[in-house]
Order: sequence, then C-alpha cells, then structure tokens
Amino acid sequence: MKKVLIILDDIWRPGIDLEELGIPLRNEPKKIEGSSSREEHAEWIEGGSLREEYAERKILVISRDANVLSDLMGSQQNFLLHQLKYEEAWELLKRIVGDRAERDDIHSAAIEIVRECGGLPLAITTMAKALKNKEPYEWMDAVRILKRPSSENFDDISASVYSAIELSYSHLESEKLKKTFLLCCLIGHGYSIQYLLMVGVGLGLFANTIEQARNEVLTLISKLRASSLLIDNSDSNYFDMHDLIHDVAVSIASRDRHGLLLTGDHEPKEWSDRKEMKGFKWIRLQNANINGLPDVFEGRQLTFFSLENNEASLKIPEEFFEGMQELKVLDLAEMHFTSLPSSIGLLKVLRTLCFYGCSLGDISIIGKLKNLEILIISGSDIEELPREIGELTQLKLLDLSCCSELKIIPQHVLARMSRLEELYLGKAFDGWGVEENDNQRNASLAELKHLKKLTNLEVCIPDIQMIPKDFFFENLKRFEIFIGPKWEDQDSSFGSSRILKLHLNASISFNYSVKMLLKMTEELHLRELAGVQNVVDELNAEGFPDLNRLSPALSNTPSSKIAT
Repeated sequence: MKKVLIILDDIWRPGIDLEELGIPLRNEPKKIEGSSSREEHAEWIEGGSLREEYAERKILVISRDANVLSDLMGSQQNFLLHQLKYEEAWELLKRIVGDRAERDDIHSAAIEIVRECGGLPLAITTMAKALKNKEPYEWMDAVRILKRPSSENFDDISASVYSAIELSYSHLESEKLKKTFLLCCLIGHGYSIQYLLMVGVGLGLFANTIEQARNEVLTLISKLRASSLLIDNSDSNYFDMHDLIHDVAVSIASRDRHGLLLTGDHEPKEWSDRKEMKGFKWIRLQNANINGLPDVFEGRQLTFFSLENNEASLKIPEEFFEGMQELKVLDLAEMHFTSLPSSIGLLKVLRTLCFYGCSLGDISIIGKLKNLEILIISGSDIEELPREIGELTQLKLLDLSCCSELKIIPQHVLARMSRLEELYLGKAFDGWGVEENDNQRNASLAELKHLKKLTNLEVCIPDIQMIPKDFFFENLKRFEIFIGPKWEDQDSSFGSSRILKLHLNASISFNYSVKMLLKMTEELHLRELAGVQNVVDELNAEGFPDLNRLSPALSNTPSSKIAT
C-alpha cells in the first residue's frame, strides 16, 4: 500500500474532522508495544514492517458547492466538472431516445430540450427517458415548459434544471407512480424498500396482501429507476436518489400540500406556522430541531406522520394525536416512552404503527387499534409483549426483530392473529415454551400452526426437537430460521429468500417438518457439524432441489452426496 486514494463523495457542508473519520493527516510513527525508545521504533520501521504507515495519501473531495472545498480544509487543487458540450449532450439524448430524435417532427424539439437542459447529464437523462416514447406534440409542450421555468429555485439548482426534473415527474405514467416517487423522497436517502412497503400499505397505496404489495412496490421502484428518478443501487433491498432530484421532489410535495419533510439543525419556519401545517397529508420530522410539540396537533387531513428524534427530553403530550383522526400511518423512531400517549388510542383508522429503536414502557394501549394491519417494534427495548396485542385480529405483519430484551410473548397471543402473513422474531426472541403446557408464561411454536396465511417467517428456535412434527413450512415463500444456540453472525448476504442456519450438537432423527424445511431451503448454514450425517443422509436420500449455497462446504463428504 504505497499509494492510497481516499474519496469523500457528496460533501454538503464544511467543518468535517478527517481525524474523527479515521483519516490521519500526519505520518507519525506509532508506539510499538514493548519498544523502549523512538530509535528502536524507527529502526523497526526501516526494516520494512510498517512501511505502509508512510504511504502516499491523496484525498479527493466531491461537492456541489465550491466554497465547501476551500472551507473544508484548504484544498490544494480544485477541479470544476463542466457541463457537457452541446455535441456530447446531443449524443447522450440520442443514446436514450434512439433514431426518433432525428425524425422531422421531433428533431427541432429535441435540439431545444438539449439546449434548455444546460448540459447537465441528469436533466438530459430524465427528460430523454420521460419523452422517449411520447408523441411529437408532447415534445413541443416540454419545450414550452422548459422555456418558462418554474418559479421554484434553490441556490444550487437552476430554474431550468428544476423544471426538467419536474417535467420528468409529471410524465410518470400513473398517479400511483407519482405518489410512490414523492413518498420515496419524503422518506429520504438510503431507506429500505421494506419500510416503503410498510408505509404504502398503511396508506392504502398498494395491493391488499403483503406479498402482492411487495411485488407491486418492486415493480414501481423498477420503473422509477428506469426513468432515472431513482438510482440503481448495489443492494436491491434499498432505494436512493440523486440529491438534486430529492430536493426538487421535496419542493414539489410541499408546494402541492402533499408532504412536508423537516430536517436540520434549526427550527423550520413551517413548524411554527400551525395554520400552514394543517393542510398537509404527509409530515415527516427527521431529527428536526424543534422546541417541543403542541398539546394537540391539528391535522385533520393528515394520513402519515413520522417523528424521528433521539432526544430523551422531547415528550409527546397526552392529547397530541386528538386532531389526527384520519391518520393511517404513525412512525415513531428512537423515541423514549414510559407509556404511550393516551390519544394514540383514538386513532381508529390507523393501519401501520412503527416503533424503530424506541425505549418503550407500557404499550398495552395498542390493543385499542382494531384496524391495525402492520405493527413494527424492531430494535426497541421492549421486555414483554402485552397480552392486549392479541386483540389486533386484523394484523398482517408483526416485526419484533432485533428486540434483544424481549423475554416474554404470552400464550395464545400469536394464535389469535389468524390473518398474520409475515412474522419477524429472529435476532431477538427464542424463549419458546413447551407445546400444550398451560402452566408456562411463553407461547410455544405450536401456536404458529394457527397462522394459516403466514408466508414470511423469521424465527430463532433453540432446540430442533421443539419443532412440531406437523408444522406447515410448505406454506412459506420466504424464511430465515435459526436452529440451535443463538447465532452471533446472523446476517446473510447472498440474496436468498429461504435461509436455514442449523446448529446441531448431537445426532438426531429429523421429523417430517424438518425434512420439508430442508427440501425448501435455498441457503443452508451448518455449525458444530455434530449432526452433519443427518444432513448428508437427507441429501443422499432425496436431495435438496432448491439448495444453491451450503456453508461451510462439506469437504470430507463425497461431492455426489451434496449435489443439488
């Protein structure tokens, strides 16, 4: 490592401490344990063992604001990335549109669009994809709009670029696609598609079942990526967008009174204008610096409210939600509660309720939300699931993943959720009780047999012999199941939908349910291998038709026995 290039992309403001990021600015020799002097240390380095400490380092900082570069740390050289020349811009449009750009009825409009986009690749790309298959009159109308740019503007976004992105948005094929795009931008950068799904289902934007809704969301995300309004992501489970597109979309949502996103270090002026806030349908407060919450928030049209704030001093007043009778999605992240505000019980049409990373006390009031379909308590410090949760008979999805303090799920609570389609308990709860024992506090795995609609399951099972012999694994479309003592490394990164992690410390016979589970598994992880012969016997007998990854590879097993 004689030369190292460090790239800091998308820097928004000056004042970043590179030392805090772990980027040393000086090549100072480090003290070697056991060495008695600097001379010994230097001599040791001369021998070559730490020569990489003296590597040549260059730091490349990328920003939309040239002032950030000079203020950041006094950059030595600044390079301006110029707009495309006309010829380059024309070739970019032609590459997307094809020969249609040369047609007599489109050619002049295409030239004007390239000129109006000002050589910015993002604007050209979004416009070209929006108009690619449109009629000539739509091209001409796009030229008209670009020549009369929107009055909306930002310091670092030209009016013409703003209009180009807005026009690309307006050409989306359906209102559902437009709403999905605005929702993506309101949610923000780098969020999971699963979270978008939870919000969209709650708003009634997507299909009825969770599985159908997931397929619909993935289709819509694919269309938005094809339009260049969302960025292709290396991780298909997440979505993201360019900063310029995000800023324009948030502005459009605010202008049309659809959604409001408040972030930042200063209290936003919109928050202090209660009359202004009343008209929005979606409001998201993402670590916004706000001086408290009103006793009652008047939001009669509000259907989605999100509050993320890790300040323990911020409290939600008891009557805060009384003015949100139409609320369908409530997302509270990193909040601190001893008990939930009593006014939450008044949200009779609420369909999605999220507590991400919250400190929770008494949440039994949730049992009053009879129309709730999605409940997320992921990453929170809840210790006992209240028995009142069993009243949520309309629940389709329950997520208790990563609740490391969860010790008690009362008997008969899960069995009452007959409409449950997805259940996430992995990385958290493994205190299952014994089947048909009414004297225990915790639910048994046998309760899951009552969930006939369950298609997605994540669960930890401490002992393989706890799995009922008549379990219904064949109904599952996706699962991540951990069997045996808790797995420290529980994450998988191979894109499989059906994952089994098996820790056997003794050789046992597999019952029918376990055999069915093995046959359905796409990705199989083994540990301790005390019972590996059982797995090999199953492979040899019937094979694993869907298996595409085995970890670790059974190097001492004939390859013919692990072929799939």
